[in-house]
Amino acid sequence: MSLVGPRPAPTLLLQHVPESKQGKNRMHLDLDFGTTDLVPEVNRLEQLGATRLSEELSEHGFRWIVVADPEGNEFCVFDPPHSSDTAR
Repeated sequence: MSLVGPRPAPTLLLQHVPESKQGKNRMHLDLDFGTTDLVPEVNRLEQLGATRLSEELSEHGFRWIVVADPEGNEFCVFDPPHSSDTAR
């Protein structure tokens, strides 16, 4: 499976391996889907099998929600700071 965002964003290729997750993730992904409304995007991911692990969090203008894939690998769906943000 590959995830392709708006250009010039890089393409991310995910490969399935037969081994199950062993301990902590070796890599943590923060994914920006290009939307400021994180909840509908996380809802869409939940319909695909993800599990929401947090409510919306924020720090230094970044907002994110932590989710996990069906095997428990955690990642964040995030919205970066915008130049018009003043008091996030």
